[in-house]
Amino acid sequence: MRKIRVLHVISSLEFGGAENQLLQVTRELKKHGVEVKVVSLHSGSQKEEFERGGISIFDLKQQPLFGKVIQLRRVISSWRPDIIHAHLPHAEIASTIANIPKKAPLIITRHVTGNYSHRWKRNYLKILSRIILKRSSGI
Repeated sequence: MRKIRVLHVISSLEFGGAENQLLQVTRELKKHGVEVKVVSLHSGSQKEEFERGGISIFDLKQQPLFGKVIQLRRVISSWRPDIIHAHLPHAEIASTIANIPKKAPLIITRHVTGNYSHRWKRNYLKILSRIILKRSSGI
């Protein structure tokens, strides 16, 4: 019987709260026999910490967002995760698009909420949030 596979997608691996939480979650999942892979849209200072913990990292650095979505789609198709778990806004968007048609349940963790002063940015993000909500299995 194959282990459960969880693909975590995060906007970056810089030092921060979401990244630290993801590091702890992936370590615990591994301890409990879950296969874990992390896709990072941008590399960062925490990458080595994940690798030291035996967490497989797929870094999509140095590409425009569309190229990252295509690569993420390839990772999803080839690795065939049971769950996709996206962290932070850019990863939410990329995961939502890459998972069309729905290949696996998509779970979103909202670590931050944008408090944007520009009306157009607030409205744009509200529209994106509605699309993401409809395409995800849970937030």
